[in-house]
Amino acid sequence: DRHEYTKLATVFDINGCTRIDDIPRMTTETIKELAVEAGVMVTVGLIYRVHEYATEDVAQVKRDGRLM
Repeated sequence: DRHEYTKLATVFDINGCTRIDDIPRMTTETIKELAVEAGVMVTVGLIYRVHEYATEDVAQVKRDGRLM
């Protein structure tokens, strides 16, 4: 889909976010600030999608014990 999700992997790695449940604990604004600090250019839309997907995945694991 030509979204560059891997750009955020760098941001999360630099900041010690090693588990998917680290992402929903942050705000989208915090993720954007961390990206700017790391010199990683990402769109707000990408940040919102990644945050939403992570939130949904964490909820599913809590509910079902795993991702389907």
